[in-house]
Amino acid sequence: MDRRQQILWEQTENGIAEVQHDSKLSSREALCARIGIARCKMLDVTVVSTKLDEDDVVFSPCICLFLMGNKGVCQLYSIFTESYAREEDDGKKTFILLRKASWDNKLDYLKFVQADDKLKYLRSGEQVLVKNYFFRQQHGKKLLNLVGELEKSSLCGLKFEKCTDRQAKWGSVELKLLGEDNSFVIREISYSPCSLLNEKLESWINGFVNMFEKIDFRRSIKPCDGISVSYAGSPLDFLMG
Repeated sequence: MDRRQQILWEQTENGIAEVQHDSKLSSREALCARIGIARCKMLDVTVVSTKLDEDDVVFSPCICLFLMGNKGVCQLYSIFTESYAREEDDGKKTFILLRKASWDNKLDYLKFVQADDKLKYLRSGEQVLVKNYFFRQQHGKKLLNLVGELEKSSLCGLKFEKCTDRQAKWGSVELKLLGEDNSFVIREISYSPCSLLNEKLESWINGFVNMFEKIDFRRSIKPCDGISVSYAGSPLDFLMG
């Protein structure tokens, strides 16, 4: 039975999103799964599909960068590219999807505790709101070039130096880089810059984040009829019911 529910934490400039579901989560289970659910909303998306300029387009992740600040505020920066290559396309017709989110763990906990209906709170866009922006691929060329640079350096290997009592910008870094067809993982990195140092990687992260933040998202292309989102198996499945 095909049952769908609108998901309020996924947002485009003019559309809504929906996801298939077939399971439930109790309030007690929700308390235990709160952090995992927030992470899943941001990190466990495997496919995003929509209609852009009358074309049905399917996206899958190319790169995902998840940064946790020292005060518990997390930032998500991810790029999704089209899952199926177009023949003889110079990038003018190909689209990319930029996903951006911010999640405050401490504030989320306070809101969760104060919420009368905890499941309703977790199903809303209050816990974390993920913004989806669609562009022509040519407008994301500089970002994609940065991803290409990271891919080359990752294939050569990344070495980290141990350090102690370092005042780092982020408490932890999670980075996943997928292959050209987005079907396999080239590199998956998870570390704490407070105890491990790779100056080249941190410089790349700073450049990537700065470039991402400078994008004029007001110029994004609005989907014709919302978006559809698919998730990998995760605690998020239990929210739906």
